[in-house]
Amino acid sequence: MLTRDGDVPQPEHDALVRRVLVAYQQIITKSHTHGIEAIGATILPFVGSQFYHPGPASEADRQALNRWIRAPGHFDAVIDFDKVTRDPEHPDRLLPAFDSGDHLHPSPAGYAAMADAIPLSLFAGDSSAAVAVAVPRIAFTFDDLPAHGPLPPGETRIEIISKIIAALREAGVPPTYGFVNGQLLQQRPADAAVLKAWRAAGNPLGNHTWSHMNLDERSLEDFEADVTTNEQTLSDWMQGQDWHWFRFPFLAEGDTPEKRTGIRTFLFEHGYKIAGVTMSFGDYEWNEPYARCQEKGDAKAIALLEKSYLAAADEDVTYRRAMSHALFARDIPYVLLMHVGAFDARMLPRLLDLYRSRGFQFVSLEEAESDHFYDEDTNLSLPGADTLEEVMAERHLALPSHKLQPVKFDALCR
Repeated sequence: MLTRDGDVPQPEHDALVRRVLVAYQQIITKSHTHGIEAIGATILPFVGSQFYHPGPASEADRQALNRWIRAPGHFDAVIDFDKVTRDPEHPDRLLPAFDSGDHLHPSPAGYAAMADAIPLSLFAGDSSAAVAVAVPRIAFTFDDLPAHGPLPPGETRIEIISKIIAALREAGVPPTYGFVNGQLLQQRPADAAVLKAWRAAGNPLGNHTWSHMNLDERSLEDFEADVTTNEQTLSDWMQGQDWHWFRFPFLAEGDTPEKRTGIRTFLFEHGYKIAGVTMSFGDYEWNEPYARCQEKGDAKAIALLEKSYLAAADEDVTYRRAMSHALFARDIPYVLLMHVGAFDARMLPRLLDLYRSRGFQFVSLEEAESDHFYDEDTNLSLPGADTLEEVMAERHLALPSHKLQPVKFDALCR
């Protein structure tokens, strides 16, 4: 009933399609949880009906939904009522013989044709076997290459990145995106060794802007120029491989609707996809106090940092999964934001063990963002929310509570 009384803007059509697809996925997931197969049926044509004010936009909505219904990996089986009832010469309309007269509801002959299209073999097997619950998946990503945070005494950037690379390799993590600020290389050319090691390990690079610019604080024109300036660095290091994944510094996507729309249009026109963030426990906050505590040799404070870091990561898993299940009754594949800091390197083996203990499978960024949740990030022509918190707010759902007390980082090792 979206356009019953007249045309509406395209974003409302896009939002409708997104809501319906989420509902379909919830039905499928809940059915599978109880060992029930889910059978989908395509939506019939309805051009000519006055009830839905049909037009090109509404027809595009129907086609988008039907493509999803027919696509493998969603429903367990599909009955294509659209194909059976449409007029081959006018596929956006019912075949006249199958039209009851209102161009929306089938005639008795139309319903008979629909019944004949249902293969009874779909109901012949035993559907009572439980469907395995999907394993939660997570993609690691790292920001601020080649350097993040202060260096503790005696450590170097190449030692830090080498620890991170070794931990990822030991855990069997797929090739992992590192997001680069090229200005850091200009300031410290020796840090090019960090990117050399990262690439030699088979890990790709993406764009994090030249100077780690905050879009909320700068003009759209300045930000676009900063993104563009960084591209030559990426092109040089990726040597023909695709580097068109973008991570917003500070996760700031624009403090006005005009900025947000403008930068999405710019990134879309330049072939980018956004590396979303759906899991993050603020890992960067531990790097600076760790450097201070190492300098003072305060083992007790470092032990506190280690304990609080893992506790924060563990609580964040609970928090993010609670939102995902509230919204979709399933785990979306999560994208974790990390940084190439010294404390991150120290803790990464234990952090990877924590995620494994929570049942996570490590996947690539590309695999994680192939999920429909990330459609707005991978197709920037689509509007809409792209974080779990934004979708919760869009649906007027309360956020889960955070149970941890914040760490008083500023007071440590002063």
